[in-house]
Amino acid sequence: MATTNSAKQKRLKRLAAKVRDAIATLGFKTFVHEGEVALVYISGENGDDACDYYGEFRGGYPWINPKIEEAVKALGCRVDWENPGCLGVYEA
Repeated sequence: MATTNSAKQKRLKRLAAKVRDAIATLGFKTFVHEGEVALVYISGENGDDACDYYGEFRGGYPWINPKIEEAVKALGCRVDWENPGCLGVYEA
């Protein structure tokens, strides 16, 4: 069983690296917290138009930059709100 977990952890680390690279290419900053559920986190508080939870400038609804959604989907992942100031990228 340990071999399976180790293989899965390695696969997820490789996937996280691909996600970080894809998001960085779009110009957004990412960060990782080892041991957390999300592969990668994206701050919505950098002023770089990654997301807007309160939708203050987009009609009052939460908004995630479509480029981010497309990039993570292309890698077989999904993006969701971690909290009002942060997105988490998860394996789909």
